[in-house]
Amino acid sequence: MASVLNRIFLALLFCALTTGIQAQDFHFIPIAASTYTVGKKGHVLNPLRKVTLASFSISDK
Repeated sequence: MASVLNRIFLALLFCALTTGIQAQDFHFIPIAASTYTVGKKGHVLNPLRKVTLASFSISDK
């Protein structure tokens, strides 16, 4: 049982380490605080509306 747990742990550790290395090629884009119009007129799930957001940054990938 300990051998299986060790293998699982090592597999998870490997995944975590390799994912961290691959996830380094991105940049953050600043989005200004403002009121934005979103949605579509007449759309049931995404109706036209205005939303006010604080500034934030979002990844480009």
